[in-house]
Amino acid sequence: MLTPKDLTEALKIALKAGETASTSQAGLRYAIYARKSTESEERQVRSLGDQVIECEQLAEKAGIKVLKVVKESESAKEPDIRPKFRALLEELKKGKLDGIIAWHPDRLARNMKDAGEVIDLLDKGIIKDLRFVSFSFENNTMGKMLLGVAFVMSKQYSDQLSDNVRRGIRRSLEEGKYLHRSKHGYVKDRNQLLRPDGENYALIKNAFQMRLAGKTLEGIAQYLNESGYTRAPAMSGQRKTYKMDNKRVSEFLRDPVCAGVLLYGDNITNLTEVYDFLPMITVDEFKKLNRVSDINRAFRLTKRYHQPGVIKADLMRGMVICWECEEPMTACITSKKAKEGTTKYFYYR
Repeated sequence: MLTPKDLTEALKIALKAGETASTSQAGLRYAIYARKSTESEERQVRSLGDQVIECEQLAEKAGIKVLKVVKESESAKEPDIRPKFRALLEELKKGKLDGIIAWHPDRLARNMKDAGEVIDLLDKGIIKDLRFVSFSFENNTMGKMLLGVAFVMSKQYSDQLSDNVRRGIRRSLEEGKYLHRSKHGYVKDRNQLLRPDGENYALIKNAFQMRLAGKTLEGIAQYLNESGYTRAPAMSGQRKTYKMDNKRVSEFLRDPVCAGVLLYGDNITNLTEVYDFLPMITVDEFKKLNRVSDINRAFRLTKRYHQPGVIKADLMRGMVICWECEEPMTACITSKKAKEGTTKYFYYR
């Protein structure tokens, strides 16, 4: 049985050990690592600026030395895709840094490979300390076990959220809900179902029949322009004249949705079997028009393929949308010479 004297001695030893640990960490060099994913499931996570401010406050309160701040906008679900995080680990391995300060362990890793590497570097003494704003960590056996649990929970949260998103998409497709912007000749109702867009539906339907009868793309584009074809951009809701050309006519003529067949990922839905969808053309007519034997192969016609390394202007490709027609704008690069050298700019048209 422990006596009061034994408890006093034990307390003295514990306090001395704590003082020794604090002294050993006093001269450590830290880096602040802030990460925010650009993906939807992490939109609610604190911004990079907020993370850095709270980490700096933690460092100031603890009286520890911060040598650098690393900010990265990348997902941590997959390993080896964060260049700044990899560079930070290399600096730790070379002895240029001793520890990391982060808002939470999930900023460092949401996958087991990166998580295991962090714990391995702790075991080897390469990472001498970790500090977190919203998580308590001590560099001992129990602390590393709890850190591992935090990493596992972060991965489980990320995986479960992805499963829920896929499940939601699959259910929407089963119900016939269209997940993209409206198609030519259709509008989305409040239940996300495609409905005929009045006169525009009749115009696009006539365009399919004209093509089946052998009319040229140019002739169809001219017919639609002269007939006053319009679209209602989602942002304004006001109808505007939509000028057709050969390219735009060719694109909607190759779209299987007009025949009632919807593809999203690997999921294929026959809209006419799900609700009272009105196709513009039958599946057999669509296959004849596009010279395909299988409707599933028609989806390849709607995809654009580029050879790796050919596209240079890939900044926000497919994300910048034209206000007038709601089509993706083309990214380009231009160069401008100045006294300090040549600067390259992205622009969209």
